[in-house]
Amino acid sequence: MSRYLSKKQMILLLCLCLLGTFGFHESKVYMKKRTNLKAFEQLSTEHPEIYAPIPSKYEAYLDPPAKGLSYYATRYLFLSAIYKGASPLLMSLENDNDRIAIGREFFLDIGGESIKIPTPDGGSIDAIYFDPDKFATNEQSAFEKWKPFFEKEENAHLAWGFQLDMEGQNLREMLRFPENVEVNTDGVKGVALCLGGSVNYETQLQNPTMYLYRKIPTLIFNYRGVMQSDGTPNLSETCMDGVYVTRYLQMRTKQPMNQLAIVGSSLGGGVASFTAATIQGLNVLIDRSFSDMIDVAHRRVSVPMRDFQEGLVEKYYNYSTKAFVHDFSGAFYFFEGEYDALMSGQVETLFSSVVENHYPEMNQLEAENYRTSHSGWVAGGHFGRNVENIDDWRFDKDSQSKLTAFLNLELGTR
Repeated sequence: MSRYLSKKQMILLLCLCLLGTFGFHESKVYMKKRTNLKAFEQLSTEHPEIYAPIPSKYEAYLDPPAKGLSYYATRYLFLSAIYKGASPLLMSLENDNDRIAIGREFFLDIGGESIKIPTPDGGSIDAIYFDPDKFATNEQSAFEKWKPFFEKEENAHLAWGFQLDMEGQNLREMLRFPENVEVNTDGVKGVALCLGGSVNYETQLQNPTMYLYRKIPTLIFNYRGVMQSDGTPNLSETCMDGVYVTRYLQMRTKQPMNQLAIVGSSLGGGVASFTAATIQGLNVLIDRSFSDMIDVAHRRVSVPMRDFQEGLVEKYYNYSTKAFVHDFSGAFYFFEGEYDALMSGQVETLFSSVVENHYPEMNQLEAENYRTSHSGWVAGGHFGRNVENIDDWRFDKDSQSKLTAFLNLELGTR
C-alpha cells in the first residue's frame, strides 16, 4: 500500500483508524451507561433505600484532593497493582481467563443468580446472589458435573488453582472444607463479601460456599471497573460499592441490619470498614487487612519507588480500617493470619491507634482485653498457599470454628 499512498496519507489513514477504534469503544461505553442509568432509575424507584445518602460525616473521606499529573500518569499502573481484574492485559498475561469462565459457570451450577446492581454514575456492580436452599438442591449435581472435569489431566492446573482436593467424595470435601463448616448459625442471616484487590469473585470458589454450608444467603461481587462490573475503580466508588451491595442484600433477605454481616478481606477490609461505619447495626468481619493501606504500601514496592508510591497511596488510595472502627455499631472482629507477612502487626497498630484516639482512659490491661475480644489468629498467610505450603484459614478446622462463633454473634460483640 505504501507504493500508492504518500507518507502523509498513511499517517492520516492511521489516525482515522485510531479515531474510529476510539469512537467505537466510546459508543459502546455510552450505550452501556445509558442502559445502566435506566436500570438505576427503575431500581431506585422501587427500592430507594439502596441509594439513600450516607451520613454527611463520611462524605469528605470519599472526596479526594484535586488529581494532578502524577495521578493520571500512574493511574493504569496503580489500577493494575490494586485491582488486578481492572486490567484485561494483566489477566491475559496471567492466564486467568479460563479459570474466570469456569468459576462463573460453577457458581451458576450451584444455584447462584447472576445480578447487576446499577449505580448512580451509570456504572454497575456485577454480583452473584446465593440462596442456601438452591445451593442444597444443586450441590450434588454440580459435584457430579465438575469432579470429572477437574480430574482430566488437561485441567489439573485449574484444580490446583482453585485449591481443590480431587480425592473428595462430595462437594464439601472437594472444596477442602473441614466437617465443622456445616453449621446452621443462630446469628447472621446474610453475608456480603468484599474481596481483596488482587482477586475477583470468579476465582474464589470457597468464599461463598463456606457460608452456604452454614445456610446463610450470600452475595459476592466485583468492584466497579473490575471484570464485568462497569465503571472505573477508585476509593470513592469502591467504598460505595460495599454500601450498595449490603443494602441490596438486605432487600433480598428482608433481614434487619443487625442480622447481616459484611466480610472484607485485604483491600476489602477497608471497604467493609467504611460500610459498617455508615450502616447502623451492621456486623463486620475484617479478614487479614491493614490499619491503613499506607501502612503496608512500602512492603509491595522496591525502595527507589517507595516515597513516590506512598505519596500517591496516601493522597488517592488510602483505604482505611482504623478510621472507622470507633463508629462500628454492630459486632466486629479481626482475623490475623499466623503467617501473613504482608499484614503482620496491622491489628496491633490499628487497636493502638483506636485506644489512643478514642479510649485514652484505658490502662494497658484494659486495652489488651479490648483487642483480644475483637481479634484473633487464623491459620495460613495472605495469598493462599505460602512458601511453606501452608494453606489459608478456609481449610482449617479451628479457624472455621472461629468464623462460626462470629456468625453466631458470640465474638466481637460490645
